[in-house]
Amino acid sequence: MKIVLTDHAKERLRDRNISLNVIKSALLKPDVVKPSFDDREIAIKVVGGKTIEVVYSKEKGDKYIIITVYYGN
Repeated sequence: MKIVLTDHAKERLRDRNISLNVIKSALLKPDVVKPSFDDREIAIKVVGGKTIEVVYSKEKGDKYIIITVYYGN
């Protein structure tokens, strides 16, 4: 699995204190995956009592482009 973070995603990870391991967990074993716009998807996973939402696009092979990450409801 190759994960590429956009500059926006890197900033959100720092701002929200979310680790890359949490993103990997959400992508590998999401609780729910919802469609988004422009062929993007949202992986949703509850981690440590908090819901994490990862907006990403998947490219050929096993490459994930992370657009943003945030805490859901």
